[in-house]
Parts: sequence; C-alpha cells; structure tokens
Amino acid sequence: MRVDLHIHTIASHDAISSLPAIIKAGRKWGLQAVAITDHNKFINWGGEPQSTELLIINGEEVTTQEGEIIGLFLKEQVLPGLTAEETIAAIKEQGAVTYLPHPLKESGSHLWSKKGLEKIIPLVDIVEVFNGRLLNPEANNQAYHMAAEAGVLMGAGSDAHTPWEVGRAFVEMTEFDSPATFLNGLRNAKIFGRPPSISARILLNRFSRKFLRRLLPFQEHHPLFNKLWLPF
Repeated sequence: MRVDLHIHTIASHDAISSLPAIIKAGRKWGLQAVAITDHNKFINWGGEPQSTELLIINGEEVTTQEGEIIGLFLKEQVLPGLTAEETIAAIKEQGAVTYLPHPLKESGSHLWSKKGLEKIIPLVDIVEVFNGRLLNPEANNQAYHMAAEAGVLMGAGSDAHTPWEVGRAFVEMTEFDSPATFLNGLRNAKIFGRPPSISARILLNRFSRKFLRRLLPFQEHHPLFNKLWLPF
C-alpha cells in the first residue's frame, strides 16, 4: 500500500488543506493511507478507512527545544517545548511511533544542529529520507545516507501544506493494522518521491497561504468552492 507519512491540514497555522481535499488528492495519486501531522495540534480523525476514503494515521509534528519530531499512531496531543528526549518519551508512552521529519532542511525555523541529530538519530524509529517540499535534493540524499549508516528505518512524506502537494512523496509497503506491523512493514518498504515545483512553491508561499486561509471560512459554501479547492 502507498502511504504519505507527512501531511498538514488547515489545523496547522501555515497550511490550507481541508481533510476532504487531502482525501481526494490522495485517491488521485493512488494512496491508500495518509498520516495527518499538524504542527503542535492533535485531532483524532479515526483510524478506519471508509468506502471512498483513505486510512488515516493520527499524528502530530511536535516542536521540541531544538528541531521537530513527529508522533504517528498517537492517542492524544504531545505538548510542544519539551526537550527532544522528553518528546520522544511522551510519544512512546502512548505506544506510538517516532518519526524524524526533514532532518537536514537548510532554512526555516526549528533546524537541527549536527550535535542534536547525532544525539537523536539512535532514539527515533524512522527518519524521513524524502521530503516532498525540500527544494535542495541534497538534503534528502544526505538524510538517506544518515539513516542507512545508523541502521534506522526510512520513511517519506510530502509535507503537504496544500492539496496540490499531497502524494508528492510516499512509501510503498505491506498492509498494517498496528504500530508494530507498521514498523515491520517499513523494513522492506520502497521510497518514492517527486521534487517540488519551484514555481508552485513561490506562488503558494507562506504569505499567499496566509491570505487564502482568511478566505476559506467565507468561501467553503460557495458553489465554485469545490471546483477551485478540490480540483482533482
């Protein structure tokens, strides 16, 4: 099954995707499951796929005192602002899975230091080796080699903040029904990813997304909304 392990909804402060738009985009790209990993927010979307929907993995991208760590298969929110070790412990207390997103991204906030990565890599379950939003492909390549050298499981996610980015990166793996079978399935998973569109990233920058977020509450019941917002 194809699984995009890193997606944001409008619950994140910098994203504009509704869950229906994510589901529709995911089906277009042949996904069978998606992980919803909003920034410092947890929503229990349920874990059972509907007849026309996708299996949803409940997650959260948590800001630690240094970088960010994702919890997958969470049951409740993990509070931001803890140390990386405390965050990992809080995720694992729930029987959930720890996933290190974009460990070598070069810009933005919450960047990992080299020392911080050396400390945290042995503690996480999965390292993201293909992030669908990173403009520098070398950051993904270096993450791949870092995970391989450490012997850590590898994952991939679009890091979608808009519906058009969903499915840009994913893993192809066996079916799973628990965190344990998920981790076991990742051992032989294949990584797939497409580089981001530079023009699309420029057009849908954080300022334009902020503007679109303000329009959403007023436009979602407009007859043109589905055609404009769910163009799949």
